Amino acid sequence: MTAQRPPEGYIGMQIVSYDGKYVGEVGTVFSPTGQEPGEGLIATVTQHRQLGKKLTLWNTVPLKGAQIHTEGELTVPYRAQQVHASPELTHTPEALDALFSERILTHYGMSPDTAPDLAFNVLIKPTKSFEEGIPEGTTCIPGNVAWRTFTEEGAWAQAAQLVGIGLQLSGHHALLKDWEADARELMLPRCEALGQISPADAAGKAIAELGIPFEVEDMMLGRIGPTLQERAAYQHTLWLECQLNEHRSARGAGVALLLLGLTSPYEVVRVISASELLRMFEKKQALTSVLRSGCASESQTIREISANALARFVDEQHFIEKFQRTEHDPGTAIPSHSSITVHGTWAAFNSWWQPGSALSEHIRATCSPDLWNAPNSFTWGGGYNNAARQRAASRLRSWTAINGIHTLECVYAHSHGANVALESALEGVQIRLLVLLHPAIVRRSVLVTDRILRKVGRILAFTTRWDIVVLADRALRFFPGRDPRIEVVYRGWFDHSAFTSKDLWERLGIADKVSGELRLVDPQFPVS
Repeated sequence: MTAQRPPEGYIGMQIVSYDGKYVGEVGTVFSPTGQEPGEGLIATVTQHRQLGKKLTLWNTVPLKGAQIHTEGELTVPYRAQQVHASPELTHTPEALDALFSERILTHYGMSPDTAPDLAFNVLIKPTKSFEEGIPEGTTCIPGNVAWRTFTEEGAWAQAAQLVGIGLQLSGHHALLKDWEADARELMLPRCEALGQISPADAAGKAIAELGIPFEVEDMMLGRIGPTLQERAAYQHTLWLECQLNEHRSARGAGVALLLLGLTSPYEVVRVISASELLRMFEKKQALTSVLRSGCASESQTIREISANALARFVDEQHFIEKFQRTEHDPGTAIPSHSSITVHGTWAAFNSWWQPGSALSEHIRATCSPDLWNAPNSFTWGGGYNNAARQRAASRLRSWTAINGIHTLECVYAHSHGANVALESALEGVQIRLLVLLHPAIVRRSVLVTDRILRKVGRILAFTTRWDIVVLADRALRFFPGRDPRIEVVYRGWFDHSAFTSKDLWERLGIADKVSGELRLVDPQFPVS
């Protein structure tokens, strides 16, 4: 929770930096000159240093943005090094004068070590109001605090860091450029790729050096059973090594965190761990067992991560084909129906796109009265590969031609359904407004992207920050470069299905946004 106490309420609390280091205890607490009591508090740090055994100095730290995550412990949004380098007091004055207050605030406000993007005000808060109304994973719990938080919110934050660590271990650092602001807010540890290093050897070396009493094989097979307290301690130790690399074992600590995640009490952590480890280990039986169970999760996000991983790395076609749809002939349509929905991979996981669904009816009633709601609507198999999406794009082109639709008014596409729509534009289908819900964009050259955008009037994308399905897929969440016809709206964290909810559309007023974007489409579009 955000630290909000009277000044005397902080005295004696342990102070932990955001990079996980104990820096001292709160001594005296001051309110800077010119501000109301209780606002802009500054604390002295009583783990002082002796200089020449003559003078005792106290460091200082602002408490704005600090978090109390356990009783008696306070996390501040600054690195330990920055706290230790802060302006110092040689005695405890009755008040801080304006000049010294300014020195302190300047030190923390201007230093490159400051983390101004950290959203500490959203740490472990309830997820019931609109902005947190997305069903799962909406809270950004940063850094090592996530690994000591055993709640659903903490689990999603752990899974978010695990996919980021796995992404780096597999050598996809360039992908992080598109997610850098989110990575900083998560306090994602940075590590090098494994390259040719054996993941088992790297993890074995790390857990031996860090004193974690498990064997790699036992972790892989789930033959460990640490208590929550032990798990928190091991996770904290491994995370710190990932972050600081003090034992030169950051990569191995990252693999070990993933292995430890296989026995997490939280499903999302187990599934993300198995998905990332499939990229590293040849023995996959224990991992596929976790992912098969994930395909039956109540969470659509978890189901998609599980099925994607099984399709990508393991010969599990016989298991996952039940999540696809049988493709039918395009059929005939009513020409006036020129807006459609396009589902993503694994169509059986959701029904938002089907005629008569709650969201489809909401869209028809508010912003797209011409949305298809009759038999023979456009569908595709939902297979997890480029060939399936390319085949679907060709089917969409045929569908529009058969039904005499020259230009689609509005296309609502989820996840890899975005690529179906984009590929259809490459084949000549014209779309006035493309509404993307949690898009997972496949990489394309600038030339190809430009050809696609010539066939699309405007693009409106809705997505969450650090979408773990898109990251696990190593996809892009938006187009490279900037185009004034593309707008991206971010709400919440981690989830991959939130914007397929009618309730969220109503709370956000998304239909009004869609109607507004349609009015912005160039009247000359399409250019023949």
